[in-house]
Amino acid sequence: MTDLDNTDRAPAVYALITAAGSLEAASGNGRQLLPFRGRTVLETLTETLLAAPISGLAVVTNAGVDDELDLNEDPRFLTVVIEPAEDLAVGTIGPGIEALRGNFTPDPGSGLLVCPAGFAEVDVGSVAACIGVFTERPDMIVEATYRDRRGFPVILPLSLAASLSGLPAGGLPDLLALYPERIYPCECDDPGVCQEVASAAEDADFAEG
Repeated sequence: MTDLDNTDRAPAVYALITAAGSLEAASGNGRQLLPFRGRTVLETLTETLLAAPISGLAVVTNAGVDDELDLNEDPRFLTVVIEPAEDLAVGTIGPGIEALRGNFTPDPGSGLLVCPAGFAEVDVGSVAACIGVFTERPDMIVEATYRDRRGFPVILPLSLAASLSGLPAGGLPDLLALYPERIYPCECDDPGVCQEVASAAEDADFAEG
């Protein structure tokens, strides 16, 4: 019996932070290592997602970033290191899903929350709200929005994971375009769902939080 067959149990949600590394990030110039709220961009997003009701979290990165970061020791958390770093541009989603399945053995009715590494400003309340909507509609693709602008996180049924595995880190919109009838917006009073850190040069005051 799967979660979809059990009406008394809410579907579990597993999270994936994509594109959490690059050659620039490994040298300290990428968005993932920018300081933010006393941590780094990636550390802040990791802690935000772990504060939400998720069952597991995988961060796909490279060795350079992994060595630099003080990442969480929560048992729900794991890193997936991809080398060479250039492969992160084309292969973050598939390895992340494989790692989540190998470490947590999620039920087929579970949800997969996807959030790119640069969205450190998203509020834990927005993440929890999206999870709540997915719990009510586990057949849908829940997408965080702010004033009708589409953003992250996005939560989709794990049954669609096969469609995701071949997509690049930024290719999630391609998948959403295949299933427009299944997209369920979760309107959040949080501009952070649409705010990605671009670079240290473009966000000079971002470090002040």
